[in-house]
Amino acid sequence: MSPKKVPPLPRISALLIATIVTFLAATPAQADWYYPLVRITCIPQASYAAVETFGLYNIGTSVTPVPKALATQGIQKLHSLAEKPVTCELPQGTLLIEVFNYHAPQAKGLCGGVEDADLRISLAGSQIAVVKGTHGGCGGSQRHDIRISQYELQHCILRFEEATQIVAPGDFTAVATTCKNVPLR
Repeated sequence: MSPKKVPPLPRISALLIATIVTFLAATPAQADWYYPLVRITCIPQASYAAVETFGLYNIGTSVTPVPKALATQGIQKLHSLAEKPVTCELPQGTLLIEVFNYHAPQAKGLCGGVEDADLRISLAGSQIAVVKGTHGGCGGSQRHDIRISQYELQHCILRFEEATQIVAPGDFTAVATTCKNVPLR
């Protein structure tokens, strides 16, 4: 019987070291993290307020909060607004922006990770607008743009029906938009 050939020890050591270095140097892949946000603008001197829903990707992680720079611009995370409604003192009355039907992201089901809610806006104790699905929910994506002046409320909804409307590079892509004006007096 002939003896088995044993690979030289330095060659195995080099292969083992290369494998260990590769594993240690590799960083885990991270998925895009979407932050549903709400910007609230309140300018009592102009009898004006605005509420916009939108989202940004990769501005923090699930452990690291959204940068404070956004908060200084009246931008907050949806879940923060769900925890604490916002008021704005306008000459025409107190504007109240509050979240209801809040769906926190959960690690279950097809749409479990989708954070969404409904939004109610009241002026001087009367409801003036309701937003269903602040960010589109499971089936899509949308933005709301609500402007309140002394005499009217304007509510526009942009609906992104296809993924390419959200992330397509290149030319401008039209999206469905619905707007309505509601007199306040």
